Amino acid sequence: NEAILKTTSIDDVTKKSSASFKVDFQLLLNDDKSFLILGKDKSGKSTLLKKIQLELLETFSDKNILPLYIDFDQYSTTQEIDISQFIQKYLELNRALTQEVISNSYIKLLLDNFDVSKKGLVSSLDSFYKEFNNVSTLATGDSSIARKYENISLSPLPHSRIFLHSITRRQIRQLAERWSLSDGEQEEVLSKIVSIFKQLNIPFNYWTVSLFLWVKSHNSSLTLNNNIDLINY
Repeated sequence: NEAILKTTSIDDVTKKSSASFKVDFQLLLNDDKSFLILGKDKSGKSTLLKKIQLELLETFSDKNILPLYIDFDQYSTTQEIDISQFIQKYLELNRALTQEVISNSYIKLLLDNFDVSKKGLVSSLDSFYKEFNNVSTLATGDSSIARKYENISLSPLPHSRIFLHSITRRQIRQLAERWSLSDGEQEEVLSKIVSIFKQLNIPFNYWTVSLFLWVKSHNSSLTLNNNIDLINY
């Protein structure tokens, strides 16, 4: 099971205004694909980029794709950075070796909370794109302001716009089946997930549900009677 990624937003799916297709998570790991991933606040966008970062680091020796995570929220409107120096610090190499890695690898930029108003950072990225053509981009943004992203360019490469969806009750059940829980426990946990997540306004995504199931599977005696029990645990 992976994040639920589709070609249309949840609103469009609900309205049935256009056909919606599921996007294979593995496409995000390709060296030549760029995507803008839109989702609601706290829907798991940052976690998704971190997961991609870890997977690409684990497969770097085979795929030769170097992931570089940059959070736009950490920068002011006019702040600029030298991307090559950023990579040098990230890899803890000298300048010559860093340039060699950049030139001989494929760079996957993971841009969290992408914001075109951060002119300094956008300019820094543009300079990097001009210097190197072995770069693709995965950026995240807030789906509540999707129109803001309609006419933007992430990089010189064309990008596809996709949407991160909450998982459904059926998908939660499928996740529960993968853990060492009895049928009775699965139904109990499913009911608690739906009830507690709604009460605490916890997003229904793959990672939050998986974490809840992991806690439950490692503590079968865990009893959550209210919100305070969950917070204290």
